[in-house]
Amino acid sequence: MNELKTISDSKKEFHLNFPFVISPIYRRITDELLVELHLLKHQKAFKPDNVFAVGLTKVFDSFMQGYRPEDHKTRLFDALCKCNAIDSTEIKKNSSKTIEEVSNHSIEAIEEYLKNEAETENSPLSTLLSSIKKDNIFYSRLSVIGLFTILNTCKEGYKLKDDELSKKTEMIFTKIGYSSTRVEKDLENYKTSLDKLNQAIELMKESVAREERKGKERESNK
Repeated sequence: MNELKTISDSKKEFHLNFPFVISPIYRRITDELLVELHLLKHQKAFKPDNVFAVGLTKVFDSFMQGYRPEDHKTRLFDALCKCNAIDSTEIKKNSSKTIEEVSNHSIEAIEEYLKNEAETENSPLSTLLSSIKKDNIFYSRLSVIGLFTILNTCKEGYKLKDDELSKKTEMIFTKIGYSSTRVEKDLENYKTSLDKLNQAIELMKESVAREERKGKERESNK
């Protein structure tokens, strides 16, 4: 049964579904995501809702940029989900649908929907964002990043600075009972880790280019 699985069990299943060598630059990220998903799935209150789906796909896409070979990325994502009993197809479908539909709404409309304590069944946002109504969401770093991404996707959202989007994300999670300090820390760690990854990728590209130049020089000197 899934609730009896250990992290070792999940890792073993992951490697069975993805039997390929992962570059060190992406190995740590893969391990962290695998453990995070494993722990979430063992929480009774956790549900892989739309906000979580957006967060998971955003984090995966952001941290796996530059992964080679490119056609392994889908298999890697599927393996991460499968070893933790999460439907990767459903996650990707819900993420795409949510991003597509919220892009038709303003941040103000979303904030107004979330502020409304009464059920707003007739709102087009209800089926997308009902999970972040009070008491409906299980807190996770991935859900925080999901909401941040959703706000950034809204009409005019891209015009707001990251700090402004972060503050709006903090305010919404604070309203449903979570610490703004916790949200701020999770968002800051996400941005910092992404910056470090981008720097590492650039260094890797420079190293590859340098080796290629040396190879060409050796060939020309023969």
